[in-house]
Amino acid sequence: MSHLFKTLSYLALWVKSKGYLALIENSILWRVVLLL
Repeated sequence: MSHLFKTLSYLALWVKSKGYLALIENSILWRVVLLL
């Protein structure tokens, strides 16, 4: 759970930094990260 929490925290900061559209654009990359 700790790893997932860190991932979500980083994701939140990343969204603020890059923008939501960028997140959608890289959704496949995030799916791979979550699978790992």
